[in-house]
Amino acid sequence: MALPLLCEINLNVKSFVLAHALQIALAFVVVSIPLFFYLRRQSKYAKQHEINTYVDKVKKTLQDKAKKHQITDTVDAFVPIEFLRQNILGGDPTPAIRAKWDAVCAQVERDARIRRGTYYLKGEQYDSFEWFDDTSI
Repeated sequence: MALPLLCEINLNVKSFVLAHALQIALAFVVVSIPLFFYLRRQSKYAKQHEINTYVDKVKKTLQDKAKKHQITDTVDAFVPIEFLRQNILGGDPTPAIRAKWDAVCAQVERDARIRRGTYYLKGEQYDSFEWFDDTSI
């Protein structure tokens, strides 16, 4: 006796879903589109925060090198960009790491206290960053 009742309920649910499939799909789309944009925006903010963290590490490294340069009065106040990338991001440059590092370099170059240049060290050419404090500009 319970089995026919379950079959009837199952049949009613199926007919309800089929009759209202368009409304159900529309409700799903209305809920999922704002959720998609919210998650996309959060991902963008997370990536930008990560890049800003790396930029701060680069600036800190350059400032430390400049302070050491002022104390010891050495000539090499620059830091090779490849050295910075290996110390901050580590490992081999995969395409994802290379894209992050390009964004970090672009943001670092916008700082007026940092100069990008080519320097020679022991006969080898390095693309490098150098920190200039506010008094040397």
